[in-house]
Amino acid sequence: MKTIIQVWSHYYYNKKPDKYNNFFGIGDILRGTMNLYLYCRKNNYNFVVDIHLHKLSEYIIENNHSYRNLIERNKNNIPFVEGGELDKFINNSTENNIFLFTNLNKQINNPDEDTINFMKNLLKPKQDLQNYIDQYLEIYNNFNIMHFRLGDNELVRNNNKNIDFQKYLNILEQIHFSENDILISDSNTFKKFIEKKKIKIKILKTSPSHIGLNNDLKDTLLEFFLLSKAKKIYSYSVHRWNSGFVQWNSIIFKKDVSFIK
Repeated sequence: MKTIIQVWSHYYYNKKPDKYNNFFGIGDILRGTMNLYLYCRKNNYNFVVDIHLHKLSEYIIENNHSYRNLIERNKNNIPFVEGGELDKFINNSTENNIFLFTNLNKQINNPDEDTINFMKNLLKPKQDLQNYIDQYLEIYNNFNIMHFRLGDNELVRNNNKNIDFQKYLNILEQIHFSENDILISDSNTFKKFIEKKKIKIKILKTSPSHIGLNNDLKDTLLEFFLLSKAKKIYSYSVHRWNSGFVQWNSIIFKKDVSFIK
């Protein structure tokens, strides 16, 4: 029986990142992993996830498996495989243990409990991160989250010019929120803008980072796990697609979410 190993990493030999592009966010990672889990189950393949090459492994517990040395030896030879090429890639391999990364772009709306539990087991905080999360949960409880994904210009390129923060404030004010609710955004400048306006909403003093970049991810993971504790999530994205950061969190942790257009 073949074993398929989904490798979370910042580098794939056939998809080299440049300064701004070709890195995978947590939505890409979780979507691809859940889809590949279902693909392997359908085809009766063993399925393993290795995270030790990714910065996430500093804060997320690594699942035990016997393929770590194999991945370590081949960390510069791990391929990115497009979803449409997956069958061909696996069928053409003569190896029993096949390592790769795919972000399989298929929506999954109602995964079964086995799939949910598999994904949750991949997302267990290490104690340091759990303590950090618990500090916030001691202060915040019974909250909704307002999430604003304002894109990579500021988060990745450190450029917040020509961003219409008043426009996003107007969108925020259309949502019925309370003083107990929390604003999360990938733009620290937007959070400061809201704070200066004295809007009555909790604002986390965090420094988010894109999951795909090799930066410290502690604050980003704090926000990710706080999403999983919210009563409801309201999420706005500047992109034509919904934020994967929120979407796959809501699917795995069964959160009520409204995507604002």
